Amino acid sequence: MKQSGVQPALWPRTVSMFDIGVAPLFGIYDQRRSWIKGIEYALGGVPWIGTEGEPYRDLLDWPVGVQGPETPDFWEEALEDMLASLKDRQEQAVGLQGEARLRYLVDNQLDTFATVFRQVLQDFEDTTQGLPNVVWLEGKEDGKNNGQG
Repeated sequence: MKQSGVQPALWPRTVSMFDIGVAPLFGIYDQRRSWIKGIEYALGGVPWIGTEGEPYRDLLDWPVGVQGPETPDFWEEALEDMLASLKDRQEQAVGLQGEARLRYLVDNQLDTFATVFRQVLQDFEDTTQGLPNVVWLEGKEDGKNNGQG
């Protein structure tokens, strides 16, 4: 069944009503997509099938996500396997929602984001000798410029 558009605030509830999530990737363009579909399914407690690739690499170990090549044989087999044990997979997916929240909600990963952003900034500074159009003030550690600017 095709899902028509819904307001963004209703989307998580809508996803949680899916029987099986699908996250196909096709070609080079799709290898640059985000991992949002897999994350939505994990957070919604929905077992899912996806194409293996960079967007879903960090979800390879998710127990109710199945990934494989973008071939008709893989999709046919994966869908048949999923349907054969659908009730058990759905129960497992719902049972993993708490772990999904801990792993994937931004609020629970702020330290990770801060570390990554600091490293990106450091890498940029190392290669450019500083940020363009940014003046660093002495004594700024406490968040104040101590009247110097």
